[in-house]
Amino acid sequence: MITWYWYALNVAEAVHQAQKQRRQEEGEQCLADLQARVDTILAVLCQKEEPITLAAVNWALGF
Repeated sequence: MITWYWYALNVAEAVHQAQKQRRQEEGEQCLADLQARVDTILAVLCQKEEPITLAAVNWALGF
């Protein structure tokens, strides 16, 4: 129903573009956060001189 108002006010396209941009930025931020977490985990594993395995990284990430 709100979208009707957007079209009536001729702002629907701008709203859709803003939503698309926000989703893209959120996705990029999520990937950047994950990369930072993985980098930290790898640094810790290297300091401990432990073998670096996918299982160890997954466990450290909480999966």
